[in-house]
Amino acid sequence: MDGTERLMGEEQFLNRLHEFVAMRFAKATSKELLQAELDHLTVFLRRLNDIASKGVHGSVTFAEAKQGLIGLYFFLFNLHQHLTHEKDALISVTVTAE
Repeated sequence: MDGTERLMGEEQFLNRLHEFVAMRFAKATSKELLQAELDHLTVFLRRLNDIASKGVHGSVTFAEAKQGLIGLYFFLFNLHQHLTHEKDALISVTVTAE
């Protein structure tokens, strides 16, 4: 939808989130905000993964892990808010049309 080819395997959860946002919020201003938030989260989580994958030469601190988890929580909260708003708007239009 956005012209970006992404691997969509089981381990590419960030790619699947990007694709979901691109497909679900195709032309909404909310998409730009969610996309920016997801881009930031993606960079942070990939960096955490790189550090954690170094074994004994690299370690992720509790604070870094907590920051990643809180970032993910906020993103998912915002995503839920947008999806709920869409659902409420659809219900409102359906009730009004009847």
